[in-house]
Amino acid sequence: MSISKNPTVSVIMSVYKEPIEWLKASIESILNQTFKDFEFIIVLDEPNNHEAEKIILEYASKDPRIIFIKNNANIGLTESLNKALKIARGKYIARMDADDIALEHRLENQVNFLEKNPDIYLVGSAVYKMDEDGNIFGEMHPPYLNNFKDLEKIMICGRTIAFHPTWLFRRELIEKVGVYRLLLAQDFDFLLRVLDAGFKISNINEPLLKYRIGKLNISSRKAFEQYKSALYAIKLHKQRRLYGSDYYDEKEYLNYIKGSKVSKIFYNLSTRFFMKANNYKSQKKYILFILNLLVSLLISPLQAKRFFHLLYGKFILLKNSRQYNSINPCAE
Repeated sequence: MSISKNPTVSVIMSVYKEPIEWLKASIESILNQTFKDFEFIIVLDEPNNHEAEKIILEYASKDPRIIFIKNNANIGLTESLNKALKIARGKYIARMDADDIALEHRLENQVNFLEKNPDIYLVGSAVYKMDEDGNIFGEMHPPYLNNFKDLEKIMICGRTIAFHPTWLFRRELIEKVGVYRLLLAQDFDFLLRVLDAGFKISNINEPLLKYRIGKLNISSRKAFEQYKSALYAIKLHKQRRLYGSDYYDEKEYLNYIKGSKVSKIFYNLSTRFFMKANNYKSQKKYILFILNLLVSLLISPLQAKRFFHLLYGKFILLKNSRQYNSINPCAE
């Protein structure tokens, strides 16, 4: 398999400490795409993860479409993705996570969608929910709306309008709105900037990715900072609406998401019950779902604020879109 000097798609992925079998399944799902004209930029963000490095290099030796970057130190997802974006040559940029699995026609469907819809600049898709053993147990559907104001309202409620690992977007967005910025909720901030710049976002209303829910257990350790980052992104969005630009300051941002130790402890504990509630609802165990949800909301007022914001966002969707497929308000 040869690689084009100007590939149509650049797939960017950051690897940290994902289980090797998950990583292999993720890489193979991209290499086996029906759409072949892509480069696959893989950034290893844990230089001491020698097993992952060995696996990636083995794939790279067999497929020249893989471009491997090894960070000298752990710099985080945001900077790792920005590294990949700097060298990406594709007309389109596709996101991929090292613990998810892309369906074989994902890139083909999304490229065709953007080719047929020149007014759309970023497209996501629905996803299959997959457990840690690779079993499918449901679906998640993003908002299926084209109304700019409604999408903005949903974002302000703290609800994403396109699942990050499913993104395919036009390269011009990087030139127009810039690269990733925030340490966490970097995708949320990016989407708000895209909307504020007047570019349209859409979704393909069918699953094109198997999204591994088990990884949420890892991110729960940073649930507090994750939500505070989303609130900070909304704050920046409001500044852009008022003044035409925002006043992002990294030091201010890091101080904002730090919060108090007590609030953080209770919010992270609350998030564990929130995730349990989500799992019980997926299993249709509604009594356990309600009990865990109530415990979660009582433990942390910040969690309660987040939940009711998400619930209001769901109300907007139900009110304005007949094509909407219910998003679980407990989903991250």
